[in-house]
Amino acid sequence: MAAPEEQDRPAPCHREDVDDDAEVDSGWEDPTPLPATRDATPFCSGVLGPVATEFTEAVAAETATPVDLAVIAALGTVSTVIAGAVVVEPTTDGVSP
Repeated sequence: MAAPEEQDRPAPCHREDVDDDAEVDSGWEDPTPLPATRDATPFCSGVLGPVATEFTEAVAAETATPVDLAVIAALGTVSTVIAGAVVVEPTTDGVSP
């Protein structure tokens, strides 16, 4: 009788009679390749103020990612924190939360 851990193992997925290199017609068109680079305007790191700018630039340097990524993440975080904490009064007739 096999050991319990051997009984619980799934059967191998590879079958010897299957040719992995065979062409398969999936019915889908080949995907359109994405461009290697895009001409995008850089995101202004100072958009959230001096404290957030210093923080996002430090995060970008520590994670070796573009400052844009850190600023977008900070913007989402700040938006979540202040959600519902601000009331906008566009007219004197009513208040919109």
